[in-house]
Amino acid sequence: LGWPHSGMMVRCEVYAAVVLMLLGSIAHVSALGNHLTVDWTTGEVHSPMAKTIQAHQSVCTDKVYYYHHNNWGMGSDLHTWTQAVCNSMEKGATLLEVPDGWIWNDRTFCHTGPTLPKVQPLSCYFNLDKHCPESTTFPDKMMSYNHSYDRCPKYIQDDRTRQIFRASAIEYLFSNMSKRLIAEAEKEIHGVFGSDGIPENMITVHLRWGDKKREMKLVTQQEYVDAIDKMVRDHAIAHPHVYITTESKEALEKIEQYVKQHKPKWKLYNY
Repeated sequence: LGWPHSGMMVRCEVYAAVVLMLLGSIAHVSALGNHLTVDWTTGEVHSPMAKTIQAHQSVCTDKVYYYHHNNWGMGSDLHTWTQAVCNSMEKGATLLEVPDGWIWNDRTFCHTGPTLPKVQPLSCYFNLDKHCPESTTFPDKMMSYNHSYDRCPKYIQDDRTRQIFRASAIEYLFSNMSKRLIAEAEKEIHGVFGSDGIPENMITVHLRWGDKKREMKLVTQQEYVDAIDKMVRDHAIAHPHVYITTESKEALEKIEQYVKQHKPKWKLYNY
């Protein structure tokens, strides 16, 4: 995940970021008309670690910790939340969220605003609205997202196990998708993909330009194109369908022009 942290995105309907993530998330399942290619409403998780996280977070321990989001980029906030989950599990404690504003909650869709009651940040898009009224909090109350290996050794011992845990925590998170958000995504399918729905073997690309240059050297357009080309070759895709997401109008215009001139067999989609 790598979502832009920009004023434009915050002022617009920010839930669109999660909508486009849903629209582009499945590239290998048959098209289902005006429906997403995976049923996001089952609440199922599949990886062993995601099942462990789900079992832990589904109960209220005697003592609980709370987590406060940083209000950084959406991807960054979810990334640090996964580490806080691990740190809390190491302590044998359920992790709850501090009810507060979150810049990524769209005010209209999530019914939030200065005059409305504060809600748990992940309760809108992900239905994670958990309360443990009978539990007490640890003396320090707030759980850190510190990612040093000694914070969560039961589950994370090195980079590989850290990646496994964080991916599993995101799997658990997305097993709790809001039905309203899924409905919004399905409403957009026809407009993005046409009457045939989501194509098979679709390649999804997030062109992260925009504000990313403040953090690191930008990935060039050619590097994105080369990566797509490799997937096309590796999977023997005759007529590639490529779904583009980006917060940069310049990035979208440049790749559209490039594809028009150099990749006539590619079909681009964007939301």
